[in-house]
Amino acid sequence: MFPTLLFDDETITPAQLRDRALRAAAGFAACGIGEGDVVAVMLRNEPAAVEAVLAARHIGAYWCGLNWHFKTAEARWVLEDSGARLLVAHADLLAQIEGGIPPGVTVLAVQPRPLTVRQYQLQEPAALPPGVQMWDAWLQGFEPAPGEMQRARGFMPY
Repeated sequence: MFPTLLFDDETITPAQLRDRALRAAAGFAACGIGEGDVVAVMLRNEPAAVEAVLAARHIGAYWCGLNWHFKTAEARWVLEDSGARLLVAHADLLAQIEGGIPPGVTVLAVQPRPLTVRQYQLQEPAALPPGVQMWDAWLQGFEPAPGEMQRARGFMPY
């Protein structure tokens, strides 16, 4: 069961959320993420955060939240200690942790929504690190994952 999300002046229906979360689940699986693996999420409270968490749960992966205040050393410690193999982060946050992303971790960047940009007074992010893909475009490359949700692993807190 998927909820209705209200964000700024947008209503995201359960069907829309389901579609995006299951596309992300298929994408995570295509990146080699499976049951028992860890997906790190470094996002402010936006719909993409819900999508990423639901996608991880669908394939039986844990999700591990990284505080958006983290810098290189903090991010590196959590990413390494948790064993995260994929990181979904707001594009503007990547510069502050770039040196802390372990080799082999797939990175997906989310463009902050206009409300987030206004509320946090964000500037246009610097160029993305090599190999980083943008979340919305990346999602469109996948059909929604089939099947039922695997045994949900839940949150890996730090």
